[in-house]
Amino acid sequence: MNSLCHVLKIVHFFLYVQAYCFYRLNQLSEALAALNGVERSENVLQLEAQILYRKGEFGECISSYQKIFKEHKLNSSEIKTNIVAAYIARGHATEVSQLMESLKVSAHNGFEMAYNAACASIERKEFSKAEELLLLAHRYLSCCTCLLDTISFSLFQCITRS
Repeated sequence: MNSLCHVLKIVHFFLYVQAYCFYRLNQLSEALAALNGVERSENVLQLEAQILYRKGEFGECISSYQKIFKEHKLNSSEIKTNIVAAYIARGHATEVSQLMESLKVSAHNGFEMAYNAACASIERKEFSKAEELLLLAHRYLSCCTCLLDTISFSLFQCITRS
């Protein structure tokens, strides 16, 4: 029995990898089909949610993210950002502020969250708020770009000294 469980885990892993490859190739229906029958781990649910988002099936995408929070107690900023984006894409911008509050995130959590909050504000026709949030997102992006430039310059100096 123990070896059967081991074989099943290996099969599920390879199906997950196959689904991920289909996802990267933008063969989304094949990716979802590959996940059929695979144990609903947090990684599988996250991949499923990303596939559904790309397919424009935002309601199902949101359901997958909600399962991640409910069943697996996953609390990553990436997943929080993605579920907020799915709400906006589905046309639920009026619910985004409450969702962000329940997730304990704000536009000050980084570029992606600031950008998502700006998109929600645009959907709600709160254009001055959206402008503030886009400027905040730009500051985050500029900060990251400066950091990357500094790192690149430091690496360049190390390489040229060698």
